[in-house]
Amino acid sequence: MAAHYRITEGVNATLRTGSDIYRLGIEEDFAQGGLAFVNQAYAGGFRFRNDYRNDNNTDLTVTGDRRLTDWLQVNAVVGGNTRREYFHADSQQTAGVVVPGVYNPANAAIAPTIGQRIEQRWVNSLYGSAAFTLFDWWTVEGTARNDWSSTLPKNARSYFYPSVNTSVLLTDAFPGLRNRVLSSLKLRGAVARVGNDAPVYSLAPVYLGNANKFSGQPQFSLDPALANADLKPEITRSDEVGVELSVFANRVTLDASWYDKSTRDQIFNVQVPPTTGFTSKWINAGEISNRGIEALLTVTPVQSLSGFTWTSTLNFARNRSKVVELAPGVSTIVLGNGLFGDVFVEARKGEPYGTIRGNPFARDSAGNILVDGGLPVAGPFTVLGNIQPNWTGGWANQLSYRNVSLSVLLDVRRGGQIVSLTNYLGDYAGTLATSLRGRETDWNDPGIVVKGIDVNTGRPNTQVVTAENYFQSLFKLIEPYIYDGSYVKLRELRLSYELPAAWASRFFRARAASIAVTGRNLVTWKKIPNVDPEFAYSSRNDQGMEYMIPSNPRSIGFNLRIVP
Repeated sequence: MAAHYRITEGVNATLRTGSDIYRLGIEEDFAQGGLAFVNQAYAGGFRFRNDYRNDNNTDLTVTGDRRLTDWLQVNAVVGGNTRREYFHADSQQTAGVVVPGVYNPANAAIAPTIGQRIEQRWVNSLYGSAAFTLFDWWTVEGTARNDWSSTLPKNARSYFYPSVNTSVLLTDAFPGLRNRVLSSLKLRGAVARVGNDAPVYSLAPVYLGNANKFSGQPQFSLDPALANADLKPEITRSDEVGVELSVFANRVTLDASWYDKSTRDQIFNVQVPPTTGFTSKWINAGEISNRGIEALLTVTPVQSLSGFTWTSTLNFARNRSKVVELAPGVSTIVLGNGLFGDVFVEARKGEPYGTIRGNPFARDSAGNILVDGGLPVAGPFTVLGNIQPNWTGGWANQLSYRNVSLSVLLDVRRGGQIVSLTNYLGDYAGTLATSLRGRETDWNDPGIVVKGIDVNTGRPNTQVVTAENYFQSLFKLIEPYIYDGSYVKLRELRLSYELPAAWASRFFRARAASIAVTGRNLVTWKKIPNVDPEFAYSSRNDQGMEYMIPSNPRSIGFNLRIVP
């Protein structure tokens, strides 16, 4: 909802408010003999979860756009914003039901466990910007913003971040540069600071409720994450230079940039020794640097008089993140860990961000796996990979002929490792197809002979072990479950048809109408089995660690667009 008011010529005010709302409902029903979650003495179990989020933004802005002289154009914005976030999650579950197939709390044989989480946050902001365009080819812009956040201490609740950027359209400044090849050339540069606040409830200790009663009395426990009343806002400084190039009458365009970003006082939830009575604590870390390049190339190889057009767009991005400094006295921050302390995703001073450490196969000097009793031997903790991809990109193609249009979008990720706890535990439990190795005929037939060197004889291993013994021997040996995270995904395939004007007018006298069929996530070419390498990451920093996360849904939809 928005309201606009014209103050005077070239000066306008806008008041807007709106909410981004979503609801999520999940019901999981388990028959008897299902997951370990279910008590096998009963006829099954269930889990229910309902989430609700409402993010409301209200802002007032005043904009001005005036030409002061023949050679100076000014565009300015001032305003304020208030953001209110509300999240509510309810859950209930039971490991046992009485009547098979009836997944209802009234049928619970074991009293359901009930959970509730409520999060609230507010951020107030004042901001402004001014852009000066000189001679219609040189632009200089400055911005400033100040936020006040409820998730920061009162004495550090306010944080200010400005920016300055400039761009020069060289082909307008020096018209002689234009020729049959070069259509336009722009150079740009920017220096900026960006602030960020803390997660909710990280300043003061809170108590977590327990649905179970003790002698009829409610139970509460202290949050295992140690709060930090002295948290400071994160501040990121970024420097960027870029170029925009157009050649061959705009048939080929390139937009490329190089950036260098440095984040100080980054907020982390790090592990602490359990002897402290807590599992983790909130801290401001030292400095994380990010450097990289981004490029977007658009080519129109075919544009015929008959109405056929083919436009192809490629994008490329490469980022390198490194831990420059950590908090005083801290050399390592554990960003995430496996279920049994068997793998860690870490930030260590002087290393790339997101290094994966775990137990590999023990090997001899020739690289052969060492085997004892027919089973592989685990080596000491070491670096097994990094979650950062070498590069990411995409390729979009649009072909149109008169009223028909076909678009194809591919997304690409190259390199970077993923720790798959789904495959790790699925093989251990024998529930995945990959765990059929060695038991194709029967549970112990034909068995598995691990290719390696027997530590006792120094000769090639010949001992046969069952598939069960082999896969369960990999417990806490994480190397086989670190996969290449590369993929190519057919992100979208869309075929549309623009109806002739005479047909469109039949739809409530519409000016235009079109129909389209769209498919998303239709095919994924990947190197990791059983899971989608583009899984929905957790809200923590351990993005390279996957555990029973649903794949991105494949969808096919039909769209009818009518323009009145």
